[in-house]
Amino acid sequence: MKKNGFTLIELVGAVVIIAILALIAFPALVSMLNKGQAKIDKSVKEFVMAAVAEYVNDNIDSLGTKRRIDVTADLIENGYISTSFADKYCEIKNDYVIIDLGTSLKQKYQEVMPDDNC
Repeated sequence: MKKNGFTLIELVGAVVIIAILALIAFPALVSMLNKGQAKIDKSVKEFVMAAVAEYVNDNIDSLGTKRRIDVTADLIENGYISTSFADKYCEIKNDYVIIDLGTSLKQKYQEVMPDDNC
């Protein structure tokens, strides 16, 4: 009589091997995800800084002594950042950028507070 299938020992052994492989692969996967998120965050900040530079260039005469560019009030409402982009990356909505309108345009990205409504 021919037996088809696996024994309990073989199944347990396969599950143990798969569990060991998962334990080895999990930290590498988490690291890759964190690196990917860091790249996304950097790209979003670079995009916002480009929008700020464009906003400042377009409105340099009307800025006066203004040193703070709000992402929501200035960039989104004036069309420098699309609403869909801001909705996708809603953590930028409460952010602002400090600018120095001296001899050179210096920009520093600062977060006011995190938006927990994402």
